[in-house]
Amino acid sequence: MEKPGGENSIMLRIFSRSEKTIKFSLLRKVDIKRTHMVFIYTTCSDEARARELAGKMVSDKLAVCVNIWRIGSIYRWEGELREEKEVAILIQTNESKVQQIEDCVLQNHAYSVPFAGVVDIRRVNREYKEWMSEIIH
Repeated sequence: MEKPGGENSIMLRIFSRSEKTIKFSLLRKVDIKRTHMVFIYTTCSDEARARELAGKMVSDKLAVCVNIWRIGSIYRWEGELREEKEVAILIQTNESKVQQIEDCVLQNHAYSVPFAGVVDIRRVNREYKEWMSEIIH
């Protein structure tokens, strides 16, 4: 196993422009090879609850971004076929945050049995992965 700081590590830097000079300052070393991105999918009963849950995850640096969209769902509950309008959320995060996000969903969700499914992402462009590593670490 390779140590952080090896050939697959990068140094993230931020810069600011002041007049005609650019300053670079070291943020931290990030081993982006070990940053494994995943999507976590869940649904909420309405947009207000979805935004609240998404905001909490991004504020707590559990997720780098959460996509929200309205959907229609058909499912069986307590022996009956139901059709409902819901709001889906797709959480972009690192694999290391999955358990914390699952706990957050279970603690803050209105459903008695919420779904939280994890999808492995095979490949992510380097620039996005670097940005994600800077936000959630």
